[in-house]
Amino acid sequence: MTTKGTNMTDTKCEACGVDSGDELYHNDELGMAVCAECDAAGDHIEKAAPAPKVKKATTPVELSTKDVAEKVGTDPKTLRQFLRASSDYAACGSGSRYSFTAKDIAPMKTRFNKWTKERAAAKVERDKAKAAALADAAEATAQAIIEAEA
Repeated sequence: MTTKGTNMTDTKCEACGVDSGDELYHNDELGMAVCAECDAAGDHIEKAAPAPKVKKATTPVELSTKDVAEKVGTDPKTLRQFLRASSDYAACGSGSRYSFTAKDIAPMKTRFNKWTKERAAAKVERDKAKAAALADAAEATAQAIIEAEA
């Protein structure tokens, strides 16, 4: 069956490639828009091959900070502290939002574990310094009391 096309945007015959103005016909047997000559010779023209299926490019799935925190083994708040402390990750978007994909997880987990150990070691050092300062203050206070009583 052939139907005349009146609102076609492409005016080239799909069988012979000739620009036929606005006189194209859709030939159902051929599965293409053709000029009058190609439509008349329909049986002698090869049918259009089905258009090859184009594989759509898949975009990596974006993970939220909550998803990443779960995969890294922490809570979102601690992960955000790590991200702000690290120069390897930059916020994108408003409100300091971060965007991650699955391939970001393994290197982030390594960096996060290293940061956690360094953070714990620094806390131990701060606690030692604080305890030493308190011990020194207690010693000075005790010494002052002894001298005041004497």
